[in-house]
Amino acid sequence: MTHEEIFGKAQWIEADESVQIPVFRKVFSAGSVKNAQIDIIGLGVFALFLNRKRVSDDLLIPVVSDYHERKFAVNGLPFDEVLGHRMYVCHYDVTEYLQRDKNVLAIMLGPAWYADKQHFTFGRMKLCFRLTITDETGTHEILSDESMRCNRSFVIDCTLLQGEKHNYFEEQEGWMEPDFDDSYWHYASMAKAPKTEFFMQECPPDREIRKIIPKFLGARNGLKRYDVGENISGYVVLQSKGGDHVGDATVTMSE
Repeated sequence: MTHEEIFGKAQWIEADESVQIPVFRKVFSAGSVKNAQIDIIGLGVFALFLNRKRVSDDLLIPVVSDYHERKFAVNGLPFDEVLGHRMYVCHYDVTEYLQRDKNVLAIMLGPAWYADKQHFTFGRMKLCFRLTITDETGTHEILSDESMRCNRSFVIDCTLLQGEKHNYFEEQEGWMEPDFDDSYWHYASMAKAPKTEFFMQECPPDREIRKIIPKFLGARNGLKRYDVGENISGYVVLQSKGGDHVGDATVTMSE
C-alpha cells in the first residue's frame, strides 16, 4: 500500500535537531465517540498514549524491516544494487481511550534499529499517524502535522544493544494531560515521506510475559550483582525507598 492509502493527508514529522530522544503531544476535541481507529508508525520504535493511558502492551513496535533506501558499503565499496523496501504500520481500535471534549495524544519515540548512530542509521526518528473518529456529528480525522508539539524525553540516551540512560528530573509532570502548558515546547518539523511500501503489521509483537525476581549474589567494589537464573530478553525495574536525598544511580545489565 502507499502512504496516501493508509495515512491520507497526514504528514511525517520529526523533532527539532536539538532534541535527541523526542516526545510528541497533540490536543484535540471529540464529541460522544462511537468509534475511533488509528493507523500509526513511529521510527525506530514508539509508545502511544491517549489521555494518559498506554494504548496496547505491544513493545518494540513496529517490527524491524529494511525500511527504505540508504547509503552503505559492503567490504568498503558502495552498495548500489536496487532493492525493495517496506515498513509496517500498527493499527489499533482506540474507542475506549477517548473522552468527550478535550483529549491528548502522546507519543514517545526511540531509535532502535532505525536511528541507532552507534551501529547504522536510516535517518532521524520520525512518525506518522491518522486517527479516525466517528461521533454524533460525523467522521473526523486527527492527523500528524506541524501543529504537534515536541520536546526532549526523560530518556536522554538510548541504544538497542547497550541500554538506556534516564534522567527523571527531565520528566515533565502532566505532559500527557490536555491542559498541560506546552507553549515552550518546539513545534514538530515536517519530514520527508520515505519511499517505501507499507504493510499492516499482523505478526505477534514483543510483549512482557512474566516477571522474575533476581537472586542477590553479593557486592564487590561498591557494585551489587544479581542473577535472574536464565538467559532473558527484558529490562530492569527499580523501586526506590527514599527519604529526601536524591542522588545518582547506575544500572548495568548484561546477558
